[in-house]
Amino acid sequence: MVCHELRRPLTVIRGAATLLMEAHDRLPAGNRTQILGLIDQNARTMADLVDDLALVARLEAGLVQVTPQTVRVGELMDAALDAVRKANPEAQVTVLQPPEISVEADPEQSVRALRALISAALQRAPEGPGPELSAEASGERVRILVALPASVTIDEPAEGGLEPFSSSEGDLGLDLFLSRGLARLMSAEVAVVSLPGGGSAFSFNLSRRV
Repeated sequence: MVCHELRRPLTVIRGAATLLMEAHDRLPAGNRTQILGLIDQNARTMADLVDDLALVARLEAGLVQVTPQTVRVGELMDAALDAVRKANPEAQVTVLQPPEISVEADPEQSVRALRALISAALQRAPEGPGPELSAEASGERVRILVALPASVTIDEPAEGGLEPFSSSEGDLGLDLFLSRGLARLMSAEVAVVSLPGGGSAFSFNLSRRV
């Protein structure tokens, strides 16, 4: 899975670079700019993947620390979406801004986990309407949802609501493995949930700060 995720942007970069070298003088300036933008975008994607792999290695070695503090959920959502769009400027994500809800969490690692969930959702819905990002509070918990279009189902959805991923570690994919590991450090949870009216979503559950 990881090799596939690394190979995808590398293939685009090599193809675009080869095209520039072989047909540079025949390409209109606008096309050259577009191809360079494609190279830059996929280089950012590869850089994010390398950073994620390094973070996974640190997670497995027990070297990642978190510093919980009070942070607004809307700020986490905005920062995660900004991080996604740096590597994928055309990412189609609908954001439903939540009310003034705060959680107790590490801001940096929460943004990383949420960014990974948004990326995972985008991979599963590459065409048509993108995922929808929202949040809701219930008692002492806050649930941030990354909902997929109703026509898209998440692999191996869990039954019975907020159940943790039940598949083997190797089947999760890098994004989901990373987000779940970071969530556990904050006594949070990443899960697959079924939505009322159909469809499914990735859920990032954090402790509410009242």
